[in-house]
Amino acid sequence: MFLPKPDDIRVQSLGARPESIFLGIAPSSEVDQFLDDVAHDQIIEWAANRNVLAVEYTPQDGTVSSAPPDRETFWAASVSGSGQQTLDWTIQRGDWTAVIMNTDGSNGVRAELAFGALPQSNWDTLHRTSFAIGLVLLAGGGLLMYLGLRRR
Repeated sequence: MFLPKPDDIRVQSLGARPESIFLGIAPSSEVDQFLDDVAHDQIIEWAANRNVLAVEYTPQDGTVSSAPPDRETFWAASVSGSGQQTLDWTIQRGDWTAVIMNTDGSNGVRAELAFGALPQSNWDTLHRTSFAIGLVLLAGGGLLMYLGLRRR
């Protein structure tokens, strides 16, 4: 069982489609070489609150077909298969790219995806702030009890 910790991300394909799908994360330079001269779409921006509301793609032209992605060894993390697939990965320094493809490398990927992240910096800040507020409240409460009992 995967227990998320700070700096973890999860990418999940939703639904049970009969097509086999590949989800992978690799160094951007390796992905660029793998997809060199392969037609694909690149997400350049999305507008989101809790759900992705709009996605902007840039099509990349190409003249060759992609090799099946699961035959490559450069993936830092990957999963593939039909039905729901879940990819968990701990963020590392560097430039990384997430890839969603058909397992056989064919064109026309259809997938519903969910993704999320738990950034370390926000998690640490939340813990430290909560701890500091708790200490202040504890000290203040102790002082009030001392002053209240002392007067009697």
